[in-house]
Amino acid sequence: MDGIEPGKEPDQAHAIEVEQMQELYRAAVDALPPRTREVFLLHRVEELSVKSIAGQLGISTRTVEWHIGEAILRIGKALNKG
Repeated sequence: MDGIEPGKEPDQAHAIEVEQMQELYRAAVDALPPRTREVFLLHRVEELSVKSIAGQLGISTRTVEWHIGEAILRIGKALNKG
């Protein structure tokens, strides 16, 4: 053979695909409206509960849930476009 290991290319292609998906995800999160991004990050990154976020931001739990849902929808659409 010419020195190429059989499993190398798919692993590299997969790594590139994962990196591209991460970039799309970050861009989608960055593109969220400020309050929606704030709520989403508090929930997903800081792992705060809906109730905790509502108390911290002075908004209703229903509004927190709306922001989380809106973020998920927008991020999903952005990832499907990419």
